[in-house]
Amino acid sequence: MTNSSAVVPGISRASFTRRPPAAMHSAMVMLSLRSRKSRSCPAGISHRCERSSSGSAASTSVMGTHRAAASAPSGSGATRVSLTMTRPFSTMKPGSSRPLTSMGRPRHRVRAVTGNCSSSRNPSSMIGIILQSTDARCGVRRRLLHGTGGFLGGETGVTVPHARDTDDILRRMRNMEAVQNRFILERDDVAKAISVCLVNRSHLLLVGLPGIAKTTQVRLVASHVRGCRFFYTQLTPFSTVEDLFGPVDIAAYKEGIRRRVGTGMLQEAHIAVIDEIYNGNEAVLKALLSPMYERVYAEQGSFHPIPLRTLMGTTNSVPSPEERQEKGLTAFHDRWLFRFVVEDIKSDANFMRMLWTPDIDFHTYAPEEDAVVTVDELEHLARVSEQVRVPVSVYEQLAELRRAMQDEAIYVSPRRWKQVRRALQTSALLDGRMDVGEKDFWLLRHTLWSQEEDMPVLERILAGYVRSVKDRVAMAFSRILEIHGEFQEQQRSIDSPADLSKLALDARLRMERRIQELRELGSRSTSDEERLAVDQYLQRAYEHLKRLDEVAGL
Repeated sequence: MTNSSAVVPGISRASFTRRPPAAMHSAMVMLSLRSRKSRSCPAGISHRCERSSSGSAASTSVMGTHRAAASAPSGSGATRVSLTMTRPFSTMKPGSSRPLTSMGRPRHRVRAVTGNCSSSRNPSSMIGIILQSTDARCGVRRRLLHGTGGFLGGETGVTVPHARDTDDILRRMRNMEAVQNRFILERDDVAKAISVCLVNRSHLLLVGLPGIAKTTQVRLVASHVRGCRFFYTQLTPFSTVEDLFGPVDIAAYKEGIRRRVGTGMLQEAHIAVIDEIYNGNEAVLKALLSPMYERVYAEQGSFHPIPLRTLMGTTNSVPSPEERQEKGLTAFHDRWLFRFVVEDIKSDANFMRMLWTPDIDFHTYAPEEDAVVTVDELEHLARVSEQVRVPVSVYEQLAELRRAMQDEAIYVSPRRWKQVRRALQTSALLDGRMDVGEKDFWLLRHTLWSQEEDMPVLERILAGYVRSVKDRVAMAFSRILEIHGEFQEQQRSIDSPADLSKLALDARLRMERRIQELRELGSRSTSDEERLAVDQYLQRAYEHLKRLDEVAGL
């Protein structure tokens, strides 16, 4: 067993213990807390953790799902929280800092755990648990909150928002979208896409005629993110790299050091806006490749991380595929996750509303406090969004969509598909859900086209793509029939009872996944007809499952 201690305001001592996980598929982490006179921790908790004397720098993080329980004898002043990790340490990716918990299940008492050890076979560091609030008499009152991983090199200080503040942050994000929609009309999807980009660190391109408030919208958003550094420039054919990253430092250059004066430039910004971005020459645009994707800036032969959360570009037109190929800008164009063709106001009522709405003076504009978020809060939402569940049915729908687009000769890179999956998770979180659903498919029409000619074709594909619950239930059950049919076909060529039992168990496992999908569809049913269809299919599915149990000897 290894031990390490932590100092937490409001708690006199916390003891973290862990068993070596070699050849284990679960591990137990136990936390004993003894409270001081105060009944709960202060509002902002700062957690300081020290390694054990035998520990070394951590290199492997713990990730998995858990179950949590909390109890305390009345008046004892002690609370014990136990966590069971259902995945072995040896399956974790070295060097990552991923949270332990799935936050989509409200029954969990524990919000997050991040752990590190020196190796997957001989852990000697510690598990860090970030506690938001405890009550000595009533057990854990509030959930533990997803904190920062790492704990490398001795000790690390962590300050995190309240677990209860996650909903408050989401509320303020929605208020920020409402402010945009109040000033910039008929652009609801753009406002939602900007929120997604701010959280999951992706980029957005607005294509449209001059004078329709493209730049105004992104500047408005930047004013609602407190603590962010903002960078703005407009490109011309004569722009240089210095317009993005600053001039060469002359004093350093005289000493043989080639570096730039980057104060206030792109490499220091959290939010960047570049007007008329495709007016820039190839050298300038290619210089943006690494900052946009890897979030690094190259100088003096080394790469330096930059804090860029999102780059928003505006342009009057997008180069054709042939022009992009000729100038070597295909990779640059692929960096934009969201691409919007912004049009003029169509509704007469909104046109009149636009006329009487005063313009924004950014020199005096003061955003509403209830619509302001901080950079740290955006990062917190980014970590939470990683825990949003993507059902198997969504993956299957995306695979079907990909095939349909390939039939129409519309190519989407694997990198973009992965970015789309992350955007779907973020969209669900911003809507207050921990499961991706068809409500999040609004972003597909803004992320999967490369040239404007693709847009009508993509719209047509998507129009027939979103199916009803009843249709998806029928499809899920058809896959159950396929599994049972495959089992019966393979059964004929197997003589050994042991091999037959193994085959039945494998088919049973696959069938159980499909049955779980049916249950989930049933829980989302909105009509008696849909619920009846799910019940009928489930009854038939259980009959097939029972036959497999008989063959497997269960």
